[in-house]
Amino acid sequence: MANYVHRHSGCKGPFVAVHPASVSENLFENEFFGHEKGAFTGATGQKIGFFELADNGTLFIDEVGDIPMNMQIKLLRVLQEHRFMRVGGTKEIHSSFRLIAATNRDLPRAVREGTFREDLYYRISVIPVTIPPLRERLEDLEELIMAFTDHFSRRYGKKIPCPDKESLRRLSEYQWPGNIRELRNAVERAVILYTGGPFDLVLLDPPYAFGAEPVEELLQNLAQQGLLAPGAFALFEHAAADAGAHPVGFETVREKRYGITSVDLLRWVGDSKDGGTDANENDEAVSPEDAHE
Repeated sequence: MANYVHRHSGCKGPFVAVHPASVSENLFENEFFGHEKGAFTGATGQKIGFFELADNGTLFIDEVGDIPMNMQIKLLRVLQEHRFMRVGGTKEIHSSFRLIAATNRDLPRAVREGTFREDLYYRISVIPVTIPPLRERLEDLEELIMAFTDHFSRRYGKKIPCPDKESLRRLSEYQWPGNIRELRNAVERAVILYTGGPFDLVLLDPPYAFGAEPVEELLQNLAQQGLLAPGAFALFEHAAADAGAHPVGFETVREKRYGITSVDLLRWVGDSKDGGTDANENDEAVSPEDAHE
């Protein structure tokens, strides 16, 4: 939704998305404010921070509730004045950015518990928008499935029929703990693996039911469709063979021993279609979740 607002706002500047959990506390100022050359050991050049990058654009802080308390006061000052200095700098910089913040935490409760500053809470709560989880708005499910199916059909160059009413009914009975992202991934997985016949979104837990379908058969199917990046087949084959000697099974072995996460297969599929880059990064089409999530 943040990207959707930015694209339709008339802003000429960039959309800068930040997740505080990915920024260590000791690097917070460096990442958000930037630094001057020589500001500290190893600062061999000037660095532009997130606040400055977002000038005339949008700064999106995802999971704003994760920002450490001692950093919240520094964030508050910038949000009030839109002025700051780079680390090691002496010149005040003005940045005109729109702030959009998101969180899945109960911020009023965090304020009462003393883990989130009250003044910062009221500063960012100018126009609060509460989006209920998918399980509470299942009337949107069919529309979202159709939008995602169309989106991924065009991405992967496939003709996909509409899911039948029975499939939609079954999906409406699911609680969707992963919310819109889980639905999006389920549709993308179904489109990738579709080879003809009825289009059925099978809910799998864990995400890839390797126990139900041999790994070799699944990967060969993808390889034949030209949907598997080079090297992925051999790595998965090796992990699958290793799992044969372990009672914990393939899912655990591939994650714990080989570090292959549940989304790696889809990432590799995306790499093979987009020449080695993540398909999500370069997709110019409006993602269906922008208007719904």
